Amino acid sequence: MEHDPEVARLRALLAQAGIDPDAASAPCIRGGLDDARAEVESLRQANARLTQESVRTTGNYRLALSFGQAKLATSEAELDRFETILQSAIDFAIIVTDLSGRVTTWNEGAARILGWTADEIVGEHVRAIFTPEDRAVGIPETEMTKALVADRANDERWHVRKSGERFYAVGTMMPLRADDGTSLGFLKILRDQTEPRLAEEQLRDSEAFTRSILAASRDCIKVLDADGRVTAINENGLVLLEATSIEELQGRPWIDFWSDDRNLVDQAIAAAERGDSGRFQARCPTTKGTLRWWDVVVTRIAAPQGQLLVVSRDITEAKEAELSIAASAHRLQTILDTIPIGVLIADRGGRIIEGNQRVAEILKHTATREFGDVSGNRWVAFHEDGRQVQRDDYPLGQVLRDGEARSSLEVDYQKGDATRGWVRFEAASIQDEAGVRTGAVVAITDIDLRKRAEAQQRFLMGELSHRVKNILAVVVSIARQTLRNAKTMDDASEALLSRINALASAHDVLMQHQWAAADMTSLVAGAMRLHDTDKQVVVSGPDLRLGPQAALSIALVLHELGTNAVKYGALSDPDGRVDIIWTQEIEAGEPHLFLRWRETGGPPVVAPAKTGFGSRLITHSLSSFGKVTMDYAPGGLILDFKAPMKRIQQIHA
Repeated sequence: MEHDPEVARLRALLAQAGIDPDAASAPCIRGGLDDARAEVESLRQANARLTQESVRTTGNYRLALSFGQAKLATSEAELDRFETILQSAIDFAIIVTDLSGRVTTWNEGAARILGWTADEIVGEHVRAIFTPEDRAVGIPETEMTKALVADRANDERWHVRKSGERFYAVGTMMPLRADDGTSLGFLKILRDQTEPRLAEEQLRDSEAFTRSILAASRDCIKVLDADGRVTAINENGLVLLEATSIEELQGRPWIDFWSDDRNLVDQAIAAAERGDSGRFQARCPTTKGTLRWWDVVVTRIAAPQGQLLVVSRDITEAKEAELSIAASAHRLQTILDTIPIGVLIADRGGRIIEGNQRVAEILKHTATREFGDVSGNRWVAFHEDGRQVQRDDYPLGQVLRDGEARSSLEVDYQKGDATRGWVRFEAASIQDEAGVRTGAVVAITDIDLRKRAEAQQRFLMGELSHRVKNILAVVVSIARQTLRNAKTMDDASEALLSRINALASAHDVLMQHQWAAADMTSLVAGAMRLHDTDKQVVVSGPDLRLGPQAALSIALVLHELGTNAVKYGALSDPDGRVDIIWTQEIEAGEPHLFLRWRETGGPPVVAPAKTGFGSRLITHSLSSFGKVTMDYAPGGLILDFKAPMKRIQQIHA
């Protein structure tokens, strides 16, 4: 049998695969191989259909063919020999299935790679070694179908071990056929390639990460060869050097970039070649002749080619500001130590480089950060209309960016201790002897008392004027309703005096509760009691406690709405009705107050042609706490107000 051409061909293929065809012993498999001898004749017929070439160029696939032909050996002795060789190939999983995909043969390599023993897996479907997602889309069945149609189905994918662990395998599946073309089953061989696969992915990820770092860096990063010539540069480096392409710089000696301080360059290169880090600061022109200051670090790359890595950071603005400010340091220090207002000094880039103690006393935080940087709740402020002040709104930006000689801004500032107060920022340009702007000085003044007094004065004057007019209008309206409904003059006189006294009392109560917490129900009842319209006003809502500021604002609004309703709205008509409804609901994860004023049954509503003081009072009083909308619907005015409870219940404004 040694001269059988089939056997000779198998021996040659096994030798090419790196497997000794004369191996004396190896672990024996169980399962389908116990019945192999009974199948010799049928497998010999299938041998005529097996391809005689390697499934792929690697030795493991030649081993697969060798296994298929080993099972078709012409004698039991030869079958035993190749069975032994098969079991010695522990680096390869070799699996034979029937046409339905159930395992009939499972070698020792399959047991080691996949974890199942032959006893455990024989009779089970080969789907067990595929991932759940591949099983879900029918990959095992697709692979068997392809093998039947094309005589083989190559396979590179993730598989599953008995433990559930995934591994990446490269393999193939071939059909086993009888001489008459009848399909008998399938031969599948695979090899664990997880480590090469993961190493490839890690290398790819590492290269991508390195590229992303270079792309994101604001520095100029260059690679020099052993002769000190530029071989590579990052994109931002081209921008900083004002080069249009890498070809302008590639191949040029790096030392030739420097017109001055070439000795510093030589020293840095020498230090890097010794394995140290060379660093220096010097001026170097760009490709267009623009002089810039650079902070340069030179290190050796861990490679046998002797390459160097050069990282240069543009420090032009900081350096020029540093030199300019240093020239007048004594004068500036004297000013900072004597003036009674806060002072900040910024370089031309807007970075705070110095400030006196008065700044911290006013703002309740130090001023060492970049001006306008809102991290850590610093430099957070609001305009008078409630808009947050942006970085470019500050006077410092107006001076440095827009070139103004002087700029000022008054803001409601959020201080470092979480309080708010009005502060005035005023910036002026700092110039050198040649008139070149090198930075700016910012003066900071606490104007909170003045601003609050001005605001209170304006509000009280407007409120006084408006209240007087409204009181007179309400008195007239009350008198008319009283006279219209009274049976006698004595009744009219008594009712009128009572209502006027109630009006005066309501105003007194409103002012008395100006700074104390109030119950929502009592607040609404007190605000509406003066109109003597209990039957026309329907109140509904849970018990809620309001902070003093919110209580005052809501009382003023309800009084204003009630006054307008008596004068023009639903309460001016005996059939009119006002519903005051409030609820507490969760929105965006926190409790909110929802308040609605709704008028019905009154005269048709017409939106005012212009916004009067009363409307401004309503919106101004509520908008500082939340959102307020007014709908002048024809059937009656509707006001909706929504605000977070934590703001409504806040003790201090």
